[in-house]
This record gives sequence, structure tokens and C-alpha cells, in this order.
Amino acid sequence: MSAAAAETDRKLRRDGSLDTFLTVGRRPRPSRASGDGVPVRHGNNRGLVRLCLDDTSTSEVGCAVKIAVLGAGHVGPVIARLALAAGYPVAIAGSGDPSRIEMIIEFLAPGAKPLTASDAVADAGLVVLAIPWHRFGTLEPGMFAGKVVVDAMNHWPPASAPLGTSEEVARRLAGARVVKSLNHVAYQDMEPANGRAVGLAGDDPAAVDLVASFLERIGFDPVPVGPLAAGRLLEPGSPLFGVAAARPEIEKLAKEQS
Repeated sequence: MSAAAAETDRKLRRDGSLDTFLTVGRRPRPSRASGDGVPVRHGNNRGLVRLCLDDTSTSEVGCAVKIAVLGAGHVGPVIARLALAAGYPVAIAGSGDPSRIEMIIEFLAPGAKPLTASDAVADAGLVVLAIPWHRFGTLEPGMFAGKVVVDAMNHWPPASAPLGTSEEVARRLAGARVVKSLNHVAYQDMEPANGRAVGLAGDDPAAVDLVASFLERIGFDPVPVGPLAAGRLLEPGSPLFGVAAARPEIEKLAKEQS
């Protein structure tokens, strides 16, 4: 992000939620070479197949999964820009009239289309929560039923035991398929992603697969750390929070925690 864009970002920030709707095209996931030089796949597309109306895995773009990112701070716009840079159509919704954020969108995410929050979530197959934790309680839980929801929020101070932030999200958004990710990376370090390793935790394998595929498409290296309860490893106060940890380190800490 340029200095000019950063300055405008600071000037244009407003209270309330900023909801980003992204359309993710399905492409073959990158492969890695095995020790003998034979390319091998990592991960799979189970989430994409289950969440799409049809399986178009043979096409270059293929199945489109609509994504709503809710958040008025720095994280939401960064995710929108990463998606735009990856070639995805993006629409952004504020907590109120979309016209209120037209100037913000025009500058910070040119090419994105303003939408209302309800329309963005209703149309989405994946929702990213990037709003301040204290605003989470203002969201209508019913609109998330059946959605894959990425919890990128942080509670300051961390949520009290026995529940971590994402477990609280799953409890309130009954019926949603919650995955924890992106919250442990500062927005300044997200762009460009440059293959940075990011942890993700969830109880639904298909939802974890879908989120991993999305993260990979926008430039990250997704590293599953276990069930949703393991998402505490990514929260404030953990060894991974705010740290540029590599995949082996994340996997090691996840194994030690399990």
C-alpha cells in the first residue's frame, strides 16, 4: 500500500462495519514437488465441491464462491485488495447505506461494488469477520446459518477460558461453520502476502478446505492447526500472534498443543 493510500486510509476510516464481498473463482491449486521431484498436490477441493452448485473443476476459473468480508478497519480493505489483485470481482458493503462508503471503495478498492451487509452475507458462500470484537454482538446471528465463517477477530484482552474467541463465535452463530484464521497477522504484513504461512482451525473439514483454498488463492500458505479449540494458538498472547512464523514452526506448535 502506497504512502498516499495509507494516508487516505487513515483519513477515510469511519466507525461501523465495512463488509466486503468477494467472488472467488476456482482454479487448480498449486502443487509442490516431492523429494523425488514429482509434483504432489497438497490439500483438496472438498469444500469447493460441496459449496458450489456444480463441479466445474476442469475449467480454468470454474466454480465461483462468493465471499463477504465484514470489517471497517484495516484488515477488510486489505483482503479486498488482495482478492482484486488475484483477479476476483469484489463488492463492499457498509453497515448502512452503501453510498456512504463509495469514496472509500473508489480509492482503496477500485473496481469493487458497494452492497448492503445483508445482501453481501445472503449471497456469500464464505464470510470473513474482520470487525472489532465489541461489535460482533450487534450482528444478526440468523443470517450466518449454513455459511462458512472465517473468524479474523481478536478480543482485547483475550477471551476468558474455557472458550476462545472462535468458540464464542461458533456458539453465538449456531448453524455456521466457523474457521479461525488471519487474526494473528497484522494488516501491515498481509499485503503482499508473499506466501506467508497462516494458521487456520476448524471443526468442519470441508469448511477448512474452502478457507485454505481461498487463503492460498490470495497468496498465503495455509497451515491447519487442528479443531476450532486449537484456534487459541492464534490469539493474542500466543507464541504465533503477530509473529512471521514459517510452516514448520506453526506445525510444531500445533502438535505440541494437541
